[in-house]
Amino acid sequence: MQRSIVLLGVVMMMVATGVYIHTHPAPNVDTMAVYTPSPTHPSRTPMALAPYSADRASRDHDVATTKKTLLPSRKKIVYFCEGVCGGWADRQKGIVGAYVLAAMLDRDFRVHISFPCDLGLFMAPNKVDWRVNAAELSGQNVKKYITQDQDSVNFALQLVQTEDLRQKLSDDVTVLTWNMEVVKYLRQHELASRVGWMAGKTVPEIFSQALRDIFTLSHDVQDALNTFHKSVPADTKLICAQMRLGNRPGFPDAVLSYMHTVQQFPVLVNFLSTYNHSKNYRIFVASDSDEIVSMAKREFPEVILSIPGPITHIDNTRGLTACDGFKKAILDEYALSECDVLIISESGLGKVASFLRGSDRELYLFHDDKIERFTMDGVFPNKDGW
Repeated sequence: MQRSIVLLGVVMMMVATGVYIHTHPAPNVDTMAVYTPSPTHPSRTPMALAPYSADRASRDHDVATTKKTLLPSRKKIVYFCEGVCGGWADRQKGIVGAYVLAAMLDRDFRVHISFPCDLGLFMAPNKVDWRVNAAELSGQNVKKYITQDQDSVNFALQLVQTEDLRQKLSDDVTVLTWNMEVVKYLRQHELASRVGWMAGKTVPEIFSQALRDIFTLSHDVQDALNTFHKSVPADTKLICAQMRLGNRPGFPDAVLSYMHTVQQFPVLVNFLSTYNHSKNYRIFVASDSDEIVSMAKREFPEVILSIPGPITHIDNTRGLTACDGFKKAILDEYALSECDVLIISESGLGKVASFLRGSDRELYLFHDDKIERFTMDGVFPNKDGW
């Protein structure tokens, strides 16, 4: 569904493309968070995140080196969100698309998310210092491309069909807001073949590496994830399921045919019952419904795990609850990415979790009234894209 976006500045709508372009002689830096550098830290995750863990000194060196080599004159690609931009999965699609585009154009990369709260509360730089610094943007020409849904795809296709991409995106700072998976299109451009780290990689592998290059968890979020880890005994397997209902009271989403209903919960129970043995397994169920989580706790009281926090949709919630819900969405995704067995819904968050997990082994899709084997690059049967 096309969402309306209200932004400050001079707006020109290109009706034929659905792209809203905002051109300013200088950015409104007052609305962009200026981050104070904070020490980064190694991931203490024992499973899926382990491959990119580093000691504190090396991680700090990577960020410090990145900051030293960034010149004020270098052009930049900024993923930007100060309003309705989609859920956390939609934003990750936009972030990774912008990161790939920055790599193709050999430009610095930044992320600015202030809605519903500052992303810096939950995520910190890993190999790339993505934080926006007002000083480095001062006096720069800025152009914003604001698209949603199919318009994001159309804009990506325009970029792919543009031979001189550097000329098309010639401003000092190119600001992007988009919410669709565009990597599969961008990689078709000739410039993508020059990006060494993308060579030979699938879309899931590109997403995984990009997100790991850009982000590590903040100390607070990492500590919360560590607490979750401690509830999984070393000699047990972690069995995870995501069940998304979509349309719920208080959330203005339309009824979507690919979402689940409470009546389909027994399908999940039947699958998980195989693992209802506390000696060998722990079960984690993530959902956008408190009812589903409560039902799972009643069904599997001896083995069920949970991550505290309110269940929200970050586009539709305001105030402190929204920030706590944003944190929980990130924690749910990272927890799902570390599971020995993973069941996902036809959901972007589940997809990204499978990318971070990095394996098709014991990966399943819960759709309609069945749970079937799935692959990271598999196509959802009831949904275009993800």
